[in-house]
Amino acid sequence: MIDVIDRIALQNPKYKKEAFYYVARAIESSHEKIRKKEHRRRHISGRELVDEIVTLAREDFGFLAKTVF
Repeated sequence: MIDVIDRIALQNPKYKKEAFYYVARAIESSHEKIRKKEHRRRHISGRELVDEIVTLAREDFGFLAKTVF
């Protein structure tokens, strides 16, 4: 997975590599929560992804999340 994210980041230099890793982390976290709640795998919606990014940002950065982003 790391190689894939690195290649994507190289193709999109407008964004920092860390941003791609953060989104990947949010996708993984969302899937884990869905598996625990629904006992199955499925695609996540854009809204679910954004909600998880917000949740992770609050956990990681607290009240500074908005400033960090």
